[in-house]
Amino acid sequence: MTRLRAFAERTDVPVDRSKAQIEKMLTDAGADSVGSFQTSDKAMLMFKLAGTTYRFMVPLPAGPRDLKAGGRGFDVEQRRRQRWRALALVIKAKLEAGRSGITSVETELLPYAVLPNGRTVADEALPALKQANASGRDVPLLPGL
Repeated sequence: MTRLRAFAERTDVPVDRSKAQIEKMLTDAGADSVGSFQTSDKAMLMFKLAGTTYRFMVPLPAGPRDLKAGGRGFDVEQRRRQRWRALALVIKAKLEAGRSGITSVETELLPYAVLPNGRTVADEALPALKQANASGRDVPLLPGL
């Protein structure tokens, strides 16, 4: 079986440039606050758009070499550049889906909305969804037909 390559797997775009691109996309879309933070093993992007705060958490490789994909080692900085490029792509796609009328920006960003308890909508909803799926009750793909 062929391994699918990750988007921007071999990018040389620096992390700071990806962050700047993300910040510009968000401010152009009307975000009035944008910030990012990075530790050794994760990155966080937070922003406020139309009164709602959103948070993306991105796992990062945590050592000098992240041994995955069949034992091959990947340079940590390369993996970090790839993750930030992928996040820029995700943000761009979500904003474009809203601009083009495919869906709304609010719908696209809903899982990342931060609730008053500090958790995201996804943090709250995913356990209930997993429990519902484990119940064995089938949801029809074409309800009403």
